[in-house]
Amino acid sequence: MKIDSELCSGCGRCIPYCPVGAIKKRDVGAFPTAVIDQGECVECGVCIRSGVCKSEAIYLPETPWPRSIRAAFSGGGFSFGRGHFSGEGISFERGRSPTRSFSRILNKIGLPRLTMTDIVEKRVGGGSRGTSEMKTNDVTGRFRDGEVGIACELGRPGIGFYFRDLETVAVAMVKCGVQFEPQNPVTVFLDTSTGRIKDDFAEIRGERALSAIIECKAPMEKVGEIYRVLQEVAEEIDTVFTLDIINKCQDGTIPLKPLLDDAGIRVRINGKTNVGLGRPLIP
Repeated sequence: MKIDSELCSGCGRCIPYCPVGAIKKRDVGAFPTAVIDQGECVECGVCIRSGVCKSEAIYLPETPWPRSIRAAFSGGGFSFGRGHFSGEGISFERGRSPTRSFSRILNKIGLPRLTMTDIVEKRVGGGSRGTSEMKTNDVTGRFRDGEVGIACELGRPGIGFYFRDLETVAVAMVKCGVQFEPQNPVTVFLDTSTGRIKDDFAEIRGERALSAIIECKAPMEKVGEIYRVLQEVAEEIDTVFTLDIINKCQDGTIPLKPLLDDAGIRVRINGKTNVGLGRPLIP
């Protein structure tokens, strides 16, 4: 994102809207104006989509690959799906899930210049960093008996992450025998046998974004090992991450709980339980 200094009034109303603190007020010429630190900006689009800039000075400049991957993983939308941009505006193919067709990553697609009107009126945005299996696994059958789902979400608003840190975590998880979720956008650029970013996508290592989810599954007995490995790798990366462990309940109990107790992981009473309303896809 950038701010047109000729249009900016210097009011500073946009500053608190940036989740990573990339917007600063500086003197440019004779008058104060807001500027966006391009190194810190994750292209989330919050500043422009908020509509707080009455002079419409905020805009998305033409954004080539690999910087465009920042928008895809920062909720700025602009997104994973098969949408395309034309000289007259923005359109998206109908009937396709943006989380199931990652053409913007696979084809290394950049973004054209977009104004506030383009983004707000045409509702550019959306996309998802994970899959429905993270929330409705007892209906979809993604995780079978004896398996657990693992989600490792790197970065948070106000912190962000670099893709090189994501690679460090993925490499550590592979050594524990996890199986990456093929429908997750992160899996598109990872070598699932090593956890490393594929050579074809090496240029994204230096890019940063708001957050991304490494999504996978593993045999239930691996949970203790995974937890220990992630504790170690947490000391090697320059961000935070949240660990989610998904387990199917049986007869009102959590089969995984004894293993969590042994690993020193406390099961909280406010843990998320999905009742899975609907017809299960597997017995």
